[in-house]
Amino acid sequence: MMGRLSRLLPRGHVFLFLLVVVVALSQGTRRCREADVVLGEGEVQRIGGGTRDGDGGYVKTVYLWPEEGFLGVGLQALVDTRNGTTVRRAAWFSKDSLFTAANTTAWWKLRVGVYVHHSHRVVLFGARLGDSLKDCYSWVTVDKLQGLDVVGYGPSRWRHTEPPPECPYQDTTARSWPLNTPNCTAPPPITRATTPAPITRATTPAPITRATTPAPITRATTPAPITRATTPAPDPLLVAAVTAVLVALVTAVAATLIAADLFRTQQRRGADQNAA
Repeated sequence: MMGRLSRLLPRGHVFLFLLVVVVALSQGTRRCREADVVLGEGEVQRIGGGTRDGDGGYVKTVYLWPEEGFLGVGLQALVDTRNGTTVRRAAWFSKDSLFTAANTTAWWKLRVGVYVHHSHRVVLFGARLGDSLKDCYSWVTVDKLQGLDVVGYGPSRWRHTEPPPECPYQDTTARSWPLNTPNCTAPPPITRATTPAPITRATTPAPITRATTPAPITRATTPAPITRATTPAPDPLLVAAVTAVLVALVTAVAATLIAADLFRTQQRRGADQNAA
């Protein structure tokens, strides 16, 4: 087969072709697993509500892909009783009671309903999936029905519309109603609230204005007083020595001046005597 395929494709493009095939298959698998509601381990959630039919009952069709650990389907109905009160009635259909096939890896059409059994004035729940048709009675003096809810328990995928044509799919088959209708059993207790709260879109918070630390106030500081350079006190010994030198120098100069003056005086006297 690969030899024929390689001869049909341009040389060297076989790997590229196989890669395209693998990507296409992965995209198909992902498309088949797309769901409106996805439940995980331990999760319980309302899948949808029924619509009223012409006989005063409520019906709902959904598409279920059970996964490992899936527990089953619960039905809940609001019932107006003949004494004027409104009560809630429930029915439980486990996975084992609904699925007779060992391999459940596919989308399964699930049609459920709640009706009033007029002769006995009781509520009749029914679930139809594949070749299974299950029903049960809930005994109450019913006057009329007010609604129906489908609740999923445990790992599973749910759709409100038919899956794509290329996906594995199991439709319902024709089956007669069971001869013996048991009493309804209540769904298993919910250990934790798993129905998600309405999603509120995250609003963009107002920008946080951080408190800015003001610049430190620098006070005008009085400049430090200018200290003038003071002449250091003279060394007494040095002063004495300098003074002695100056005194000696002045004395020598004075003696020289006096001697010169006396010499000039004598010369004038000698000149005067010669002239006489």
